[in-house]
Amino acid sequence: MDVSELPSLHNQELGTGLKTVVMIVSERRVWNKTTTEARFYLSSLSSNAETIAGALRSHWGIENSLYWTLDVTFCEDESRIRKQNSPENFALLRRECYKLTETRKNFKTKSKNETVSSCNGQ
Repeated sequence: MDVSELPSLHNQELGTGLKTVVMIVSERRVWNKTTTEARFYLSSLSSNAETIAGALRSHWGIENSLYWTLDVTFCEDESRIRKQNSPENFALLRRECYKLTETRKNFKTKSKNETVSSCNGQ
């Protein structure tokens, strides 16, 4: 939906550059259960479904890839760290190690496995 079709927004100056409101309806089937979810996005992209869908797929592809990598590399889903600020602190450390891995991989100075091993303290 083009933003011009909406009524005036409260504090409209905060939405400078806003062009479209996007609604994505997704359906998920697992075994015999089907769930439907609607998500809304505010976008500065023009009202073009293909462009917006591509941008959203790209965004979620990156997000899903990061979480999959963190789980496989650092066994994040199996972590039993629960007390006080420890879960947040270790999550931050894992992400920093991941960033180092990506940086090293891009500079080709170390292999990914060497960098991950050094983050794990091995």
